[in-house]
Amino acid sequence: MRITVFCGSEKGQLKEYSAMAAEIGRYIGESGHELIFGGSAAGLMGIVCDEAIKHGASVIGVEPDIEEIKKVKHSGIKKVYYTKTLSDRKEIMIDLADAFIVLPGGLGTLDELTEILELLKLGEINKPIVIVNTRKFYSQFFDFINNIASQGFLRKDFLGTFLLSDDLSEIKAYLKRQA
Repeated sequence: MRITVFCGSEKGQLKEYSAMAAEIGRYIGESGHELIFGGSAAGLMGIVCDEAIKHGASVIGVEPDIEEIKKVKHSGIKKVYYTKTLSDRKEIMIDLADAFIVLPGGLGTLDELTEILELLKLGEINKPIVIVNTRKFYSQFFDFINNIASQGFLRKDFLGTFLLSDDLSEIKAYLKRQA
C-alpha cells in the first residue's frame, strides 16, 4: 500500500509528536508499505522518512520548487517528483496514495487535511484517512468540525468515514482492514 503522510516540517514542542512520527515511519517500513511524503529532512517529515527507510520502506518524495523547501531536501530518497507549486505537490501526493496518515503539523498540514476530507466528502477519493491525534493535537479542530455538522453545514454521518486516533494499534488495525 502506498501511504501518503502529511505532517509538519517542524518537530513541535512535545517529544510525543516525534515519537509518534518515528512509530508511523517504522510501521510503514516493517509492513512493506511505500511512503509518500513532502520530501523534507526537517521536522516530523524527516523523522517519518528516516524510520521508514531504516525499516525497509520504499520512499517517494514530492517537492515543490520553493527555495525554503529545497534547503531541507531529504538526501536519502531515491524517487522524487518535482513540482512548481505546493498545490501541484498536494495533487500528486493525493493521486499516488492508497491511504493517508495525518500527523501534527502547521498550516500546510491543515490545508492537506482539509483537502482530503473535502475530497472524501465529495466522493472524489475513497481512500482510508487516519488523523493521528497525539496528545489531543486535533481535538479542538474536530470540535469545530462537529460544530459545523451540528449547524447543518456537514452531514453528521460523514464524521465516521475516517479514523481520528492516538492509538497505534488501532491505527494499524484500521489500515489493515482497509487494505
